[in-house]
Amino acid sequence: MENGISESLRRNIPRILAIWEEQAYQNILSSAGVTSLVLKNAIHSFLEYLADELSTTVEKTEVRAAQDKLNIVNFAKVHGGGRAIEPLHYTLAEVILEFQILQRVILEILEEQYSIPTNDRKTIISVINQALTAAATQFAEIQRQTQEQFALTLVHDLRSPIHAATMGVYIIKQDSTASMESLHVADKIGKNLERLESMLRELLDVSRIRSGIGLAFELEAVRLGKRPTDC
Repeated sequence: MENGISESLRRNIPRILAIWEEQAYQNILSSAGVTSLVLKNAIHSFLEYLADELSTTVEKTEVRAAQDKLNIVNFAKVHGGGRAIEPLHYTLAEVILEFQILQRVILEILEEQYSIPTNDRKTIISVINQALTAAATQFAEIQRQTQEQFALTLVHDLRSPIHAATMGVYIIKQDSTASMESLHVADKIGKNLERLESMLRELLDVSRIRSGIGLAFELEAVRLGKRPTDC
């Protein structure tokens, strides 16, 4: 005999999606202006997987369990990744809140007809937490990649005008007719350009480290001085 909780969940999927979307619009600032929050096919399938986890008639082989887990993770990655590239750009906290709202809606609707057994409640919470973790991880990864790409683009775009300005400073310093005031200003500009170039190199190094590329080190021999002695 089928688990009543599983049957109720399948039957109420359209209602769950509608209420979840309504509450998300009310509670998530970044949802304003987004035409539809529901990845209808993906979330519908996710709720079907959840119903399978609750079912007492679906054969739970190791292969099926592994496939269901993979499907849940894949859905979560699509959902979390999609939120990272929305035009309005969700925050990680808002992605987490979406799943918290979904969990609350599911439990509230199921509790209208049944007293949810402890094991079924744990299963619901566990599956949603698993999806939440995967979605949040994917969201954070895409955000990191976006930030790294922005940093690399920024460094590249700023270096051209810096090099042009550096060349201008060089020309002024080589001009024998330049006034002392012009040379003084050129010297200050040059030092600030060197500082800016150093900052860009540091920004590029940080981007390389965070992206996993790493840093290139130049090793050279040095002559050590006398061994320091204690005072």
